[in-house]
Amino acid sequence: MKLRTVQMIILLLAMFLPGLLQGQKTNTEQESNPRPCNLKVSNSPSIRGLRLGMTTDQLLDLFPGSRENPKVQSDLTPYYGRARIDFSYFDYPSPRFKNVSGVNVVLFDGTVTEVYVSYQGPPWNSVDEMITKVAGALSLPSAENWKSGGDHAKALKCDGFDMKVTAYQGGTCCSSIHLEIPNIFQKVNDRKAAAEEKARKEFTP
Repeated sequence: MKLRTVQMIILLLAMFLPGLLQGQKTNTEQESNPRPCNLKVSNSPSIRGLRLGMTTDQLLDLFPGSRENPKVQSDLTPYYGRARIDFSYFDYPSPRFKNVSGVNVVLFDGTVTEVYVSYQGPPWNSVDEMITKVAGALSLPSAENWKSGGDHAKALKCDGFDMKVTAYQGGTCCSSIHLEIPNIFQKVNDRKAAAEEKARKEFTP
């Protein structure tokens, strides 16, 4: 009788244990492989009207008076296609940019490829708390799908751009959102190298 009971237990384990182990493996894989972000640049999130892929004119429209600003015009001068413009809320006060301390934008060939927005608070208890707010407002994957992006920061890699949220706990300083199309610096360096090589070939003593 005891032998039969032992045999039944072994049979049941043989039947159900593989399924239990497979289920545990699947759960572990889901936890270690966050849901990807399939958003492309064309439908990347808009931060106060700022969006990757927008043109120079569309960008300047958000900052009335920027076209007449000599510094902005100087910053728009490209370096092998790349230009960077810094906008301060104090120079361009607008309800659109309430609680924003600064905006930094990089363009490549007249198209926005990087957006960095820093905020004047509020204080956050954790970076996950800020990501939860940002993800809910912008229809992005939840905080558990973001990976560590350094101190007080988490990053999300999408299909064509990267995003990073930084939130320092216990203070109103330095929370930020950063959107970027990768490999722009490489394109700049490639153009620079090509121009220098061309200059060497065309050089005459």
